[in-house]
Amino acid sequence: MSQQLLDHIEAGLLAPRLVSEAAKAGLDLGVGSRCTAQMTQTDDSLSIAAAAVYLSLSTDTLRYYEKDGLLLQPVRRSASGHRRYGPADLRWILLITRLRASGMAIRDVRRYADLVRTGAGNEQARLALLQEHRRTVLTRLAEVQDHLSAIDHKIGIYTETLEQRGEEALDLERTPRGTVPA
Repeated sequence: MSQQLLDHIEAGLLAPRLVSEAAKAGLDLGVGSRCTAQMTQTDDSLSIAAAAVYLSLSTDTLRYYEKDGLLLQPVRRSASGHRRYGPADLRWILLITRLRASGMAIRDVRRYADLVRTGAGNEQARLALLQEHRRTVLTRLAEVQDHLSAIDHKIGIYTETLEQRGEEALDLERTPRGTVPA
Protein backbone atom coordinates (compact mmCIF):
# COMPACT_ATOMS: atom_id res chain seq x y z
CA MET A 1 0.00 0.00 0.00
CA SER A 2 2.73 2.51 0.81
CA GLN A 3 4.23 2.43 -2.69
CA GLN A 4 0.76 2.68 -4.21
CA LEU A 5 0.04 5.66 -1.99
CA LEU A 6 3.27 7.33 -3.05
CA ASP A 7 2.56 6.55 -6.70
CA HIS A 8 -0.94 8.05 -6.52
CA ILE A 9 0.27 11.21 -4.89
CA GLU A 10 3.30 11.62 -7.12
CA ALA A 11 1.44 10.84 -10.37
CA GLY A 12 -1.45 13.16 -9.59
CA LEU A 13 -3.99 10.33 -9.70
CA LEU A 14 -6.21 11.87 -7.06
CA ALA A 15 -9.71 12.98 -7.98
CA PRO A 16 -9.94 16.62 -9.16
CA ARG A 17 -11.82 17.59 -5.99
CA LEU A 18 -9.02 16.19 -3.88
CA VAL A 19 -6.41 18.04 -5.91
CA SER A 20 -8.27 21.32 -5.36
CA GLU A 21 -8.47 20.57 -1.63
CA ALA A 22 -4.75 19.84 -1.68
CA ALA A 23 -4.13 23.21 -3.29
CA LYS A 24 -6.14 24.88 -0.51
CA ALA A 25 -3.99 23.01 2.01
CA GLY A 26 -0.86 24.32 0.28
CA LEU A 27 0.11 20.97 -1.23
CA ASP A 28 1.19 20.51 -4.82
CA LEU A 29 -0.03 17.07 -5.84
CA GLY A 30 0.22 17.63 -9.59
CA VAL A 31 1.85 15.26 -12.06
CA GLY A 32 5.51 14.83 -11.22
CA SER A 33 5.20 16.36 -7.79
CA ARG A 34 7.38 14.77 -5.16
CA CYS A 35 5.30 16.29 -2.35
CA THR A 36 8.59 16.70 -0.48
CA ALA A 37 7.10 18.98 2.14
CA GLN A 38 4.81 16.13 3.19
CA MET A 39 6.72 12.96 2.45
CA THR A 40 10.39 12.08 2.30
CA GLN A 41 12.19 9.24 0.57
CA THR A 42 12.86 7.53 3.92
CA ASP A 43 9.43 8.09 5.45
CA ASP A 44 6.29 6.92 3.65
CA SER A 45 3.98 8.60 6.15
CA LEU A 46 1.80 11.62 5.49
CA SER A 47 1.11 14.76 7.47
CA ILE A 48 -2.43 15.29 8.68
CA ALA A 49 -3.10 17.69 5.78
CA ALA A 50 -1.86 15.24 3.14
CA ALA A 51 -3.69 12.32 4.80
CA ALA A 52 -6.90 14.37 4.86
CA VAL A 53 -6.57 15.11 1.15
CA TYR A 54 -5.77 11.50 0.29
CA LEU A 55 -8.71 10.17 2.31
CA SER A 56 -11.09 12.98 1.30
CA LEU A 57 -11.68 13.86 4.94
CA SER A 58 -11.13 17.03 6.91
CA THR A 59 -8.25 17.36 9.35
CA ASP A 60 -10.91 17.88 12.03
CA THR A 61 -12.39 14.46 11.20
CA LEU A 62 -8.98 12.82 11.51
CA ARG A 63 -8.41 14.49 14.87
CA TYR A 64 -11.91 13.43 15.99
CA TYR A 65 -11.28 9.80 15.01
CA GLU A 66 -8.09 9.88 17.06
CA LYS A 67 -9.65 11.64 20.06
CA ASP A 68 -12.74 9.42 20.09
CA GLY A 69 -10.74 6.17 20.18
CA LEU A 70 -11.61 4.99 16.69
CA LEU A 71 -8.01 4.41 15.60
CA LEU A 72 -6.16 1.20 16.38
CA GLN A 73 -3.10 2.88 17.81
CA PRO A 74 -1.97 6.41 18.58
CA VAL A 75 -0.90 8.27 15.47
CA ARG A 76 2.87 8.47 15.24
CA ARG A 77 4.38 11.91 15.76
CA SER A 78 7.36 13.48 14.06
CA ALA A 79 10.24 14.92 16.07
CA SER A 80 8.44 18.26 15.91
CA GLY A 81 5.24 16.70 17.29
CA HIS A 82 3.24 16.69 14.06
CA ARG A 83 1.02 13.72 13.28
CA ARG A 84 2.40 11.25 10.70
CA TYR A 85 -0.05 8.77 9.16
CA GLY A 86 1.50 5.58 7.83
CA PRO A 87 -0.01 3.11 5.35
CA ALA A 88 -1.59 0.99 8.11
CA ASP A 89 -3.23 4.11 9.60
CA LEU A 90 -4.57 5.10 6.18
CA ARG A 91 -5.98 1.61 5.50
CA TRP A 92 -7.73 1.56 8.88
CA ILE A 93 -9.15 5.08 8.48
CA LEU A 94 -10.40 4.15 5.02
CA LEU A 95 -12.20 1.14 6.54
CA ILE A 96 -13.84 3.09 9.35
CA THR A 97 -14.78 5.82 6.88
CA ARG A 98 -16.54 3.19 4.78
CA LEU A 99 -18.27 1.79 7.85
CA ARG A 100 -19.49 5.27 8.75
CA ALA A 101 -20.51 6.08 5.16
CA SER A 102 -22.56 2.89 5.08
CA GLY A 103 -24.41 3.92 8.22
CA MET A 104 -22.57 2.21 11.08
CA ALA A 105 -23.04 4.17 14.30
CA ILE A 106 -19.95 5.68 15.93
CA ARG A 107 -20.51 3.51 19.02
CA ASP A 108 -20.39 0.38 16.81
CA VAL A 109 -17.28 1.60 14.99
CA ARG A 110 -15.69 2.23 18.39
CA ARG A 111 -16.71 -1.25 19.57
CA TYR A 112 -15.24 -2.79 16.41
CA ALA A 113 -12.00 -0.82 16.91
CA ASP A 114 -11.87 -1.97 20.55
CA LEU A 115 -12.29 -5.59 19.45
CA VAL A 116 -9.56 -5.32 16.81
CA ARG A 117 -7.24 -3.54 19.26
CA THR A 118 -7.77 -6.33 21.81
CA GLY A 119 -6.32 -8.83 19.35
CA ALA A 120 -6.94 -12.49 18.67
CA GLY A 121 -9.68 -14.39 20.41
CA ASN A 122 -12.68 -12.18 19.67
CA GLU A 123 -13.07 -12.85 15.97
CA GLN A 124 -16.61 -14.22 16.49
CA ALA A 125 -17.69 -10.91 18.06
CA ARG A 126 -16.09 -8.96 15.19
CA LEU A 127 -17.80 -11.18 12.65
CA ALA A 128 -21.18 -10.81 14.36
CA LEU A 129 -20.84 -7.01 14.42
CA LEU A 130 -19.93 -6.87 10.72
CA GLN A 131 -22.64 -9.34 9.72
CA GLU A 132 -25.28 -7.31 11.54
CA HIS A 133 -24.07 -4.15 9.82
CA ARG A 134 -24.12 -5.95 6.47
CA ARG A 135 -27.77 -6.91 7.04
CA THR A 136 -28.59 -3.28 7.80
CA VAL A 137 -26.78 -2.08 4.68
CA LEU A 138 -28.56 -4.66 2.50
CA THR A 139 -31.94 -3.55 3.88
CA ARG A 140 -31.12 0.08 3.11
CA LEU A 141 -29.82 -0.88 -0.31
CA ALA A 142 -33.11 -2.63 -1.11
CA GLU A 143 -35.01 0.50 -0.04
CA VAL A 144 -32.84 2.68 -2.26
CA GLN A 145 -33.35 0.22 -5.12
CA ASP A 146 -37.12 0.61 -4.68
CA HIS A 147 -36.74 4.39 -4.78
CA LEU A 148 -34.62 4.10 -7.92
CA SER A 149 -37.30 1.95 -9.54
CA ALA A 150 -39.90 4.65 -8.85
CA ILE A 151 -37.61 7.29 -10.36
CA ASP A 152 -36.95 5.09 -13.41
CA HIS A 153 -40.71 4.60 -13.82
CA LYS A 154 -41.28 8.36 -13.77
CA ILE A 155 -38.44 8.90 -16.27
CA GLY A 156 -40.06 6.31 -18.53
CA ILE A 157 -43.38 8.14 -18.42
CA TYR A 158 -41.75 11.46 -19.33
CA THR A 159 -39.62 9.92 -22.05
CA GLU A 160 -42.54 8.09 -23.65
CA THR A 161 -44.85 11.11 -23.46
CA LEU A 162 -42.26 13.49 -24.91
CA GLU A 163 -41.44 11.07 -27.72
CA GLN A 164 -45.15 10.76 -28.58
CA ARG A 165 -45.70 14.51 -28.52
CA GLY A 166 -42.51 15.42 -30.39
CA GLU A 167 -40.68 16.67 -27.28
CA GLU A 168 -43.38 19.28 -26.57
CA ALA A 169 -43.16 20.38 -22.97
CA LEU A 170 -45.85 18.99 -20.68
CA ASP A 171 -46.52 19.43 -17.01
CA LEU A 172 -47.34 15.80 -16.23
CA GLU A 173 -47.29 16.36 -12.50
CA ARG A 174 -50.29 18.70 -12.71
CA THR A 175 -52.19 16.98 -15.50
CA PRO A 176 -54.82 14.53 -14.19
CA ARG A 177 -53.96 10.95 -15.07
CA GLY A 178 -55.30 9.91 -18.47
CA THR A 179 -56.17 13.47 -19.56
CA VAL A 180 -53.04 14.52 -21.45
CA PRO A 181 -53.95 17.61 -23.50
CA ALA A 182 -54.07 17.18 -27.30
